Amino acid sequence: RIENGETEEEAVAGVEGDEDKLKEIAADGGVSDVAFKAEISEFREDVQRHFEAVGHDLAEIRQQQVSILTKIGEQDAANKSAGDTLTELYAYVRRTDADVRESD
Repeated sequence: RIENGETEEEAVAGVEGDEDKLKEIAADGGVSDVAFKAEISEFREDVQRHFEAVGHDLAEIRQQQVSILTKIGEQDAANKSAGDTLTELYAYVRRTDADVRESD
């Protein structure tokens, strides 16, 4: 019997070790206690599979994040290098321009 606003899962979890209560809940649901226990077991296996799948998906996402962050770091380094090169080139052009003006 589900009381006090409990969900079916909460009610089952609360009486799992109590065979009489399990039989009562099964009877209320119109199934045998053996069938009810099988349903509980099947439900747990489904939940476990879903958790494993989610865990696998999270691991893949984490790996993708690491890969993306690595690429961003590499691009930042390349951008800095290109920026340094442009700064050096600009300084060279200014020096060359100043040298040309002095020689005129």
